[in-house]
Amino acid sequence: MRSLLYFMAALLIFAACKREPKAEPEVAPADTVEVVEPVDTDSVVVPEPPKTADENFDDFLYSFMKSRRRQLARISFPLPNIVDGVDHPVQKSAWKFDPLFSNHDVYTIFFDHVPSRNYGVDTALKKVTFEWIYLADERVKDYEFRRVGGRWMLTSLNTHSWRGGENADFYKFYYNFVTDDDFQLNHIANPFNFKTFDDETYEIVDGTLDSQQWPDFKPELPSDIVTNIKYELPAKRSDYRVVRILSPSAEMNCELHFKKFENSWKLTRFNNL
Repeated sequence: MRSLLYFMAALLIFAACKREPKAEPEVAPADTVEVVEPVDTDSVVVPEPPKTADENFDDFLYSFMKSRRRQLARISFPLPNIVDGVDHPVQKSAWKFDPLFSNHDVYTIFFDHVPSRNYGVDTALKKVTFEWIYLADERVKDYEFRRVGGRWMLTSLNTHSWRGGENADFYKFYYNFVTDDDFQLNHIANPFNFKTFDDETYEIVDGTLDSQQWPDFKPELPSDIVTNIKYELPAKRSDYRVVRILSPSAEMNCELHFKKFENSWKLTRFNNL
């Protein structure tokens, strides 16, 4: 009974994770490098990146998304721009400022294991790939970043189908999961694990919920176009995926854990911390 009371209190906490999203700005088609610039970022004050920005990929990426001047300085021109195997190199004069996900309410990262730390601060990283994933079109646009001469640089773009890729099976499932309510409810483990933080008692609430309670707790799930950041990590499990939903403002941090049972993926845990 005491556990049930904890979960009822936790329902209030989840309101923050279920807020109505703002209308997403239009994202450029997958076969172009031009992205609409929301504001003139060099007309506003953006803090200088810390000196460790080239050791810490997350700090570098924040700076790259916020300043046209810094972005231009960190692109290897002419930039290889491969679309379905054909290169359409981009000259510096043709580059349009790209804010990536900085003007979106949320972004996502997909893991094939339970993430135990922030991989974006790993100073040993040499390569990171940011992805726009166009679920309905079954395509992905890769931005490949490499550490060149001790400095993080955007070294290539690559737009292609995600069919046949390591995440293809899960992307197809996830698209059905977020666009079909009946499909979603039929692919939730019963019971599923649930974890949150009670900001009144400062306690972690960790237990289980019935699958029929999912609609009362689920967050707004990004659909159609999602993101991923691949931190050059070796593959660990083919039957497990964690979808982390975050906001650039750090107001949201949710995790959906999925496990594959025979030929069917199911949600097995939901964390809102």
